[in-house]
Amino acid sequence: MAGTAAARGNDGTGVAGVTWRSSLIPLKVLGADGSGPTAMPSVPTPMHRAGAQIINLSLGGGTSVWAERDAIASLPDVLFIVAAGNQGADNDATGSYPCNYDLPNVVCVGATDAYDRLASFSNFGTTTVDLAAPGVGIASTYPRADGSYAYLSGTSMATPHVTGVAALLLARAPDTSVAGLREALLSSVDPLAGLDGRTVTGGRLNAAGALAALGGSPQPQNDRRLGFGRVTRPGVLARTTARRTSAGTVTRPLRLSATERRRLSRAWSVRLTVRVRATDPAGNTRNRIIHVSLRR
Repeated sequence: MAGTAAARGNDGTGVAGVTWRSSLIPLKVLGADGSGPTAMPSVPTPMHRAGAQIINLSLGGGTSVWAERDAIASLPDVLFIVAAGNQGADNDATGSYPCNYDLPNVVCVGATDAYDRLASFSNFGTTTVDLAAPGVGIASTYPRADGSYAYLSGTSMATPHVTGVAALLLARAPDTSVAGLREALLSSVDPLAGLDGRTVTGGRLNAAGALAALGGSPQPQNDRRLGFGRVTRPGVLARTTARRTSAGTVTRPLRLSATERRRLSRAWSVRLTVRVRATDPAGNTRNRIIHVSLRR
């Protein structure tokens, strides 16, 4: 994981990480076989004291632990990037932790293969798994006895790709908030058909797009087409399109799915997260995540 996130590049040795000049704080929390009791509650605080701004958690389990959740929640200025799990399961239904902690400083990562498809082993979740990243056949700083490097697969391999991009974002803009980092990562994904309805964003990590998102985007042009995608917390929004006119207004309303209509009928209000994809006349596409509150 460390090599994928931050191995030095352009040195003629081994692999190159996503970011080449980041500092790492390694911490062992599991046994040599990759398993062990819940150790997470003791992890975040010492790492934060050591200066960690981003914590990669390529681990997980099926049990929610309040002490673990509270430890993550207690550090709102640290971004936790966590693995979705490798059971091929729907985290919306079964749960994997810390992925399923609904906290604003957690980003949960699934895995894609070389064909930009959701990996067969990767957990998924329309409301719980935020995005995906490459996680099949990944070479990192894991040397074999014969001098070659091991190739591993898992959401644990996908997670450090996102961690590395988050580090790039901080290198470019050190004062960026956790919310800003999260927004840049999630709003800039490459939408993929195989991830639509399987992750919050429906897309795969895009490093260049995240850097561009962090640097700001131009004001919307007239006649920009907007595609309203999927409501992710909770339920599904029916797909529709709308046109931004010269007056700057979107004329087509959002249409709720039957599930969302039922939720709204039972509650005074519902807060939704909507992924909006905008394409300008030149064909440039931007993704943005917006929040909508509906009240009866």
